[in-house]
Amino acid sequence: MSNPRVLVVAPIYSGKDYCVERYVKAIENLDYDNYDHLMVDNSEESEDWFFKKLQFLVGEKNVFKVPRGDNSRVAINNAMNFAREKFLKGSYDYMLVVESDLFPPTDTITRLLSHGKAVVGSFYLLGHAEDDEPYYELLSMASKGLVTEEVFKAAAKGLQPRRACIFELDRKKDGFMGTKNVGVEATPNYYLKGLKKVHGVGLGCTLIRRDIIKRFPFWTDSRFVNKHHDVYFYMDLHNANIPVFVDTDVLIEHMPSRWSLVSDM
Repeated sequence: MSNPRVLVVAPIYSGKDYCVERYVKAIENLDYDNYDHLMVDNSEESEDWFFKKLQFLVGEKNVFKVPRGDNSRVAINNAMNFAREKFLKGSYDYMLVVESDLFPPTDTITRLLSHGKAVVGSFYLLGHAEDDEPYYELLSMASKGLVTEEVFKAAAKGLQPRRACIFELDRKKDGFMGTKNVGVEATPNYYLKGLKKVHGVGLGCTLIRRDIIKRFPFWTDSRFVNKHHDVYFYMDLHNANIPVFVDTDVLIEHMPSRWSLVSDM
């Protein structure tokens, strides 16, 4: 397949207004000649202004609206499954999910396709740069015994230092197999390591082949208040013995807002 057809999709809501114009510019600058782009707005119904803004930015035919649902997890899931239906109804070979606060380099589609994998994500960081210094200062104090573990945890609560958006399997004390995000200290072990096999990678900039999209709908449930569709998606792939990869040689710029600002998390 020399020139596969790609659908670039983004779930989005009004809270991303601060970066949406820059995001759209990054998508329009992708240097691949066989892709379409759609955005799925899951804002509250009362925020029609944002839907109209998206239509202005990318054209009416490229923007769709879905119900937000009871919380942000349901909202994102609704948007992703709407995009999935559009993808499956079209003659697309790959879906590239690019969330609206990431800004992929121009060669992103070509580079991810070149790996020839069913699922391959991009390396990007969660967290906030302004939280790095206070977190590492606390960590240094704790390592020197200057503060107790309890004091460290209390002082670090709410800080979100930058770390890789990569998931590892995590067996709990009760034997339940879950997942966790790699920590701050482990993040350097995942950067500039080439194409690396992992349990999961954030769907922020991830290329997924058609047969995978067809086989696995996106879903979530009420068991966890802090786990979104991507956690469930990668566990489904794990259970089906489908490998997942991440290209660690390119750091995708990420400009996240804080989850604390999401009223219905």
